[in-house]
Amino acid sequence: MSDRTRLAYISNAEIPSQRAHSVHIMKMCSAFASIGISVDLIAIKGSLKKGNSDDPFDIYSVENNFRIHYLRWFHSLPGKTFLFALMSALKVLSVKPDIIYGRFLFGIYTAARLGKDVVFETHSDEFNNSPYHRRMIRFLEQSYRCRHVIVISEALKKAYVDEFPGLKRKITVAHDGADRVAPTDRPSERNMTQFTAAYVGHLYPGKGMETISKMAEALPDIHFRVVGGTENDIRHWKKKLNRLSNIEFTGYVTHHKVFEMIWDADLLLAPFQKQVYVGSTSGTEISRWMSPLKVFEYMSLGKPILASDLPVIREILSDGVNAILCDPDYPEEWVDALNKLQQDGDLRERLGENARLDFEKKYTWRKRAENLINLMEGL
Repeated sequence: MSDRTRLAYISNAEIPSQRAHSVHIMKMCSAFASIGISVDLIAIKGSLKKGNSDDPFDIYSVENNFRIHYLRWFHSLPGKTFLFALMSALKVLSVKPDIIYGRFLFGIYTAARLGKDVVFETHSDEFNNSPYHRRMIRFLEQSYRCRHVIVISEALKKAYVDEFPGLKRKITVAHDGADRVAPTDRPSERNMTQFTAAYVGHLYPGKGMETISKMAEALPDIHFRVVGGTENDIRHWKKKLNRLSNIEFTGYVTHHKVFEMIWDADLLLAPFQKQVYVGSTSGTEISRWMSPLKVFEYMSLGKPILASDLPVIREILSDGVNAILCDPDYPEEWVDALNKLQQDGDLRERLGENARLDFEKKYTWRKRAENLINLMEGL
């Protein structure tokens, strides 16, 4: 593509927010801009707790190298999603982009209906959300206006191709990523004297607190640091584990502070269950095709990773090579693995270094952006 190709990214994400998809969107927009693409992001104005910065570029620790266009979200209006789709598509047309890209299906569909070429990225089986979703994806399958569909795992690609065989010719897997952490970004001194296992993320059902709580109970000499979670979820787990003195809940921290919270840890945990929900158990179940941001962030730090042995995780991590993988149904496996890693510093170092090397080769945000722009060169 020529210099200063213009990309418009359609989203219905609140920026800023505590949701992981907002991190992904901000990181990708910045990564596209870092390789010479002019980027305009459509988003909803969000907010964090008082005391946090109100600068979204600071909150997400990205360079201020793209433009954000905030549109109003009419919370109480029937049909608000359709209205926002039309508003976002019309706003996108006003900036005259060369590429219209995004994760907001309604907006991407509307732009395509208005006669524009689009690229749709999806992180779940959205065709199961409603008949509207299915009809829109069917249109994207059949329309030449949809040039590519991007998914985050081989498992999710299979789910889409099984439902929409016509997508096979234009669907591509692009796993998630993380920032490259330069040596100068890393704290130079250790503050923890106790062996520490850290976890980053929400505390929704299936995310891993079920396993962490059992490990903390079985291993009182290991300190467990849990970074993230809503106030209600933290309150629930503190009450449930109030007898344990070796587990720490930091609460939510902005994304640019996460590495500060886990850099001193001896190993990092990704204990997903076989069912993982976004929100409560009535929310979206994502375990079959997720591409967890935390795994790539862990890899970038060169820390040993103890993760769940799930097919979608095995697309990224290999047991005994760049991580230790355990069955999420057997907490005793996790306890044994954690004991082994605590006692074997050489193993920890080897696993962490292999993870970092794999990350550098394949999973930086910049590498992901370069791969996607190369894919879209024909637009």
